[in-house]
Amino acid sequence: MTLRSCCVPFIAIFVLSLSVACSGQIGVVPKGEIQLKAVADPRYHVGDVWEYRTRRGEEQSRFTVVKAESSPNVGTIVHIGTENLIWKTCRGDVLKQQIPHMPFALKALDASAIRRVGGSRKLPDYKEGYEEWRQAFLKGHAGVYTIPVQDAISVAEETWRSGLGCGHNDY
Repeated sequence: MTLRSCCVPFIAIFVLSLSVACSGQIGVVPKGEIQLKAVADPRYHVGDVWEYRTRRGEEQSRFTVVKAESSPNVGTIVHIGTENLIWKTCRGDVLKQQIPHMPFALKALDASAIRRVGGSRKLPDYKEGYEEWRQAFLKGHAGVYTIPVQDAISVAEETWRSGLGCGHNDY
């Protein structure tokens, strides 16, 4: 099963808007004049596949770099898609999942990445989710994750489960 790209920006916008209310910050929303500029990051190249510190049971998950940008207010933003995620429904049924677009602050990605395992890969279908995120980001309504990838995936799964009507510990 694939998390539809239209749902990903909602998750990112929803989650990042809650960061102010949460005791720990999970993301940052830009302030002031907001701009985005494409950049070539020296470590993370578009199409590269990376092994990262995963959640238990998702050791086969990888992320693919889909885009790199810079914003004066946030710094380098590396956009990734994740694959081979294991999510659970309210009843505890296991679903294979992927998230085609997640925006990360460079420091958060550096804290998550273990090693590059491939390159020049076909990119996930991230463009619709990216464009929705971009429009919201430029208006100051969305931000980037500042937590490790595994934690952002947990937040995304919890948001998805909440949308299904699951309780916090239903599985």
